[in-house]
Amino acid sequence: MSSKLRSLSTRSSSKWLSFRTFSLSELRKATRNFSKENVVGRGGHAKVYRGLLPDGQLVAVKKLSATENGRMESFLSELGHAVNVRHPNVARLVGVGLEGGEHLVFPFSRLGCLSRRLHGGSGEEGTMPWEARYKVALGAASGLEYLHERCARRIVHRDVKPANILLKDDYEPQGLRGMVRVGYVPPEDTTHGIFNEKTDVFACAVGRPELLTGRRAIDGKNHSLIAWVRSFLSSKDEVLKMVDPALGGRYDVEQLRRVMHAAQLCIHTSPAQRPRMSQVSVILALLSF
Repeated sequence: MSSKLRSLSTRSSSKWLSFRTFSLSELRKATRNFSKENVVGRGGHAKVYRGLLPDGQLVAVKKLSATENGRMESFLSELGHAVNVRHPNVARLVGVGLEGGEHLVFPFSRLGCLSRRLHGGSGEEGTMPWEARYKVALGAASGLEYLHERCARRIVHRDVKPANILLKDDYEPQGLRGMVRVGYVPPEDTTHGIFNEKTDVFACAVGRPELLTGRRAIDGKNHSLIAWVRSFLSSKDEVLKMVDPALGGRYDVEQLRRVMHAAQLCIHTSPAQRPRMSQVSVILALLSF
């Protein structure tokens, strides 16, 4: 274990968390030798694999790209964040691995990530019910509010998307730091390389129409969900036309309108005009129309 890693482990143990160090052979066994069938997330800087530990615990193993410049600094930065946060909607760190590259290990569940549950076919679980979708919207907002406004050290996630939101068995969401993906990036990030808390606010807003419509942020024809959604925001009745038909009309109209009202505010092209996550949480939970 490197001196920096040992320092982080010592500091985390003195607070509330200690993490385990995994050998490469343990991670290979857990992920079936990093099998492509076990990939649950990917991007320009890392891949995330589903894994199973000998004690039966499901885990998500994030493997940083071997070609990424400064990956050790990136790894230590992400690790430093992971050991300094504690919130039910932010994934806790299970352990790390340094052999054969840098790895971060987080909890996983049979439901996997939100993207898989929404877009991976109904499977045995059936269509994701509205109650679960609304629970994810509330939990994701709560987790980001904590990172932005209540954490001892302010953290900008910068990669909020359904593939980085892990679901517990009861559909409580846990945010997993991951890889930036087109479709969830706000205008100021792509044009000027600027990012802050309002970057996360925009990305989280993109995920809300996905929950409502069941559509991906960018479809197979490279069409933007946000561009499509904007055409339905002129009235309350128009919003209902976007609802995922797989729900079969089983949803709470008031909750649905709260979700879309929050999304509408958060996708404003001007970062200064987007609300804080604490304001979003209030809108989702309390706003009346």
